[in-house]
Amino acid sequence: MNPRSLVASSFYACLLFALHGAAFSSADHMLAGVRRDDQVLGQFRARADLIQVDVSVLDKQRRPVSGLSAEDFTILENGVPQTVSAFAAIELANNVEGSAAWLTDAPADVQTNRIDEGRLFVLFIDDQRLNGPLARERVHAIGRAFIGQLSRSDRTAVVYVVKQTAGQEFTGDPSRVLAAVERFDGQPQGFVTRPLDGLSQLIDALTAVPGRRKSVVYVSLGEDFDPEIVASATSPTTAFQQGDQSQLLSQMRNLFRRAQLANVNIYGIDATGLAAPTPEGFDRSRNRREFMQIVSHETGGTAIVNNNQPERAVPRILEENGSYYLLGYQSSNQKADGKYRRITVKVNRPDVEVRARGGYYAPRPEDAKTPARAPEYKALVDVIPTSGLPMAVTLAPFAHQNRTDMSVAIGLALPAAEGKSKTLQTRVSIFDEHGKALGSQNRNVTLAAGAGAPNHDVLVLSRLDVPRGAYHVRISAHDPDEDRTGSVYADVAAPDFGEEPLSLSGLVLEDSSTVVAAPSAALAQLVPVIPATNRTFPAAAQVRAFVRVYQGGSAGMTPVQMTCSIRDGHDRVAFSADRVLDPARFSPDRAADFLMPLPLGQLEPGPHLLTMEAKTASGASARRQLRFARR
Repeated sequence: MNPRSLVASSFYACLLFALHGAAFSSADHMLAGVRRDDQVLGQFRARADLIQVDVSVLDKQRRPVSGLSAEDFTILENGVPQTVSAFAAIELANNVEGSAAWLTDAPADVQTNRIDEGRLFVLFIDDQRLNGPLARERVHAIGRAFIGQLSRSDRTAVVYVVKQTAGQEFTGDPSRVLAAVERFDGQPQGFVTRPLDGLSQLIDALTAVPGRRKSVVYVSLGEDFDPEIVASATSPTTAFQQGDQSQLLSQMRNLFRRAQLANVNIYGIDATGLAAPTPEGFDRSRNRREFMQIVSHETGGTAIVNNNQPERAVPRILEENGSYYLLGYQSSNQKADGKYRRITVKVNRPDVEVRARGGYYAPRPEDAKTPARAPEYKALVDVIPTSGLPMAVTLAPFAHQNRTDMSVAIGLALPAAEGKSKTLQTRVSIFDEHGKALGSQNRNVTLAAGAGAPNHDVLVLSRLDVPRGAYHVRISAHDPDEDRTGSVYADVAAPDFGEEPLSLSGLVLEDSSTVVAAPSAALAQLVPVIPATNRTFPAAAQVRAFVRVYQGGSAGMTPVQMTCSIRDGHDRVAFSADRVLDPARFSPDRAADFLMPLPLGQLEPGPHLLTMEAKTASGASARRQLRFARR
């Protein structure tokens, strides 16, 4: 599912509640592809009084400068030196696991809140001002170049100024990011508001996500900003222009303050390319380019302008954000006065450029009086999943017995109870593809003591019956005994099982080592296997892949050729097996089950792609895929 309108509700409505709720809490999990000092990063998590500043240090070629230590940095707050009490150097690796295209393209079927502390990117596309086939081509090229540089630990969202339902909320799945970008069609959308209004609201939402590198890639042609008009003479026409420009200047200043508060860098990309000056020297293209440069510079980013192939400069943005430093200090000014405090960061290296947020607002006494929400609710409205309580979920759609609706098998992994039984407070919220909230359900889940090994997960099973379609599901859980909260977000969609000539259910993996906490029989009437969330297995593990095959319509049943294949990270076929499902295998409701043990002992360690494909002699076909790893 591409939750096209969830970005609208998430960024411009629902997720703004996160500003008054719980901030993102990083979990102590190993970071894939990031070199760091875990003990030091723990100081950033544990010390709420630390002012955190992430700093980029670039050489003359704008390449990141690595190898610096805390002693190389000086921090001033309103000109007063501060003591650096926490420091970490972050290096994002390329995460090269192989050469196969599926490593980038194939989505993960298990969603987790054990998200690495990588970067957050938002592609903010100005569909109000950008239109035409050339703009469409360039925006798509920018999107393709962007996802080609992402790390596995990155999370990316796509937001549109006008057509907000075309966007994508934060995801680690590059294919969803590209699909959202390619929904930009270049068609005029009409005037709704200045893009800066939406950009400011977006940055407000990102304020609730501390502890991560945050960047907005602003794809636009810019605003016609001419600071000379603000101070110009008094003819009626000029007065009108002067008022409009003054309003724009005020919006820009407000944007800069919010971006500095949220610690967000903006990278402006002019998607219109090279432009010749207009007659009589009135060069609106110049004004717009300078606007993009000003917005980028004032927020710690850089602009890509005057370039007919802006996508070629996109890797520079990712490179700048791939190596940086986290600095933490406790302010020597402990007054809770709510005033803005300017931050200056210096490095004792010649010929380098230092980029960091320009300051922050001190807390106010009334900030502590904000009414608290239930932890499980706050976790649901955060911009990205809350990881205080580790969670993972898999959603697999099946045809409902009435053949028009669908049933979703849910496997939710939670930490095993140690020492004594515990009851978790959970909440499930579901949205349709238009962002409409369809309802929420609260449920207490009891985990028995001794169910599962220490430091391992147990599985909670449930079933969701809904009309066939595409949905976004958010699940939160709160452990009141340990005061820990987590949330996890997932998407699910299903074909028309009753009408399509050939279709497949969700692809499920069953791991014999999975411990089911409760309720063990929740899916017994739906599937004959337990949908596990683990996707990394040793060679000796006993794992089976399950899928249900449907022949829709009313025509006679035909044989179905089933192919199960496994490819490694270099796109080599590591396993392949063919089976035939005869018509007699299909039940009266035109469905047949297909089960295949995975030959893990035959596979080399590393990532693998499992593909289940069904075909008939008439040419109908259906396919499901998931990725797993052999350790």
